[in-house]
Amino acid sequence: MINILLICVMIIFSIEDIKHKSVPEKWLNLLILLTIVCIVVQVFIFPTLVTQVHKSVNSNLQIVKDSMSFSLLRTFSYNCLIKIKESTSSTGITFFQTEYYFQILRLSMRCIFGYLLIGLPYFISRKKGIGSADLIFFTAISIFFPIEAIWCAYFFAFVSGGLFLCSLKLMRPKKIVKTIPLMPFLSVGFIISMVLM
Repeated sequence: MINILLICVMIIFSIEDIKHKSVPEKWLNLLILLTIVCIVVQVFIFPTLVTQVHKSVNSNLQIVKDSMSFSLLRTFSYNCLIKIKESTSSTGITFFQTEYYFQILRLSMRCIFGYLLIGLPYFISRKKGIGSADLIFFTAISIFFPIEAIWCAYFFAFVSGGLFLCSLKLMRPKKIVKTIPLMPFLSVGFIISMVLM
């Protein structure tokens, strides 16, 4: 159910980005609200469902893990989660020792990783190459995927965008393409990542 909803959101945002070269701020606020609601549902209502999905993702991404080395990334994120959990558990507050806290921490790590992954090119290009809607979109959608899948989505988004731009250049060599919307390719990356899961 959540996958179908994510695909619909990605398609709607991609079509809007293609048609108007931007996404309205109201839509981005709605996406952020939807993400927050899904986080609350994943953490407090169905915490075991998230854990089961995470275990199945780890077992089904073996082909991708073999082709792209995720061991360093996976080890780093897991060690960060464990260190944060250990440092907060010494405070004596019982909330830091619950499964809810660990789920919030895991979802926060996904959000931070997605933000950093797309945020670095955003800030390096001085906010001219990648739009702020792309940054918000990628960060919000990355909460629903494990870190390995976020990396795959990022990789496949830029590969598919590059292939599209090369094919566009081959078909119309005289026409100069100044900008292409990134959100459809981010959606393609996440959908490919979903298929690999």
